[in-house]
Amino acid sequence: MPGRAVLFAITPAHLEALEALDDPDERVEFIEETFEEPWDETWLCELDKAWDAIHRCLNEGCLDDEVGEFPMSAVIFGRTHVMGDEDEPDYYVGLTRPEDVVAVAAALVTITEESLREGYARIDPDDYDGDFGDDDLAYTLGWFVDLPAFWRRAADSGRAVIFACDR
Repeated sequence: MPGRAVLFAITPAHLEALEALDDPDERVEFIEETFEEPWDETWLCELDKAWDAIHRCLNEGCLDDEVGEFPMSAVIFGRTHVMGDEDEPDYYVGLTRPEDVVAVAAALVTITEESLREGYARIDPDDYDGDFGDDDLAYTLGWFVDLPAFWRRAADSGRAVIFACDR
């Protein structure tokens, strides 16, 4: 089962500070202290464990971050990896820069419940850690609801977005 995830809309100063850190442990500490501990709900979007299914719904039923096309491929994982398996196996961070946040926000307004249902139907249950079915689909749709508005706020304020997930 996937870990819980959160998207954080971060200021240009926070982005610069994060990118200045080379050590994965320092990056984790920075994210925890700067975003997770204050938990500013204006600038975050909780995804719980639904991030896995949401990404698959938007990207041909696959979890692979290289399947699908930008901007949908960046909604969950971000456009680039800040940290991943090679750095810190228990924590994953993806980044979408402000200029790309605008494209993601614009694309998300085109997503309907029907298109998410169609994307969910493309998930291979044998390649999915969730409890594939009607309850899981309802759970996924419930967590998706806040995503478009979150990305729009980030775009309108010129912020980058990071995806942070413990595994």
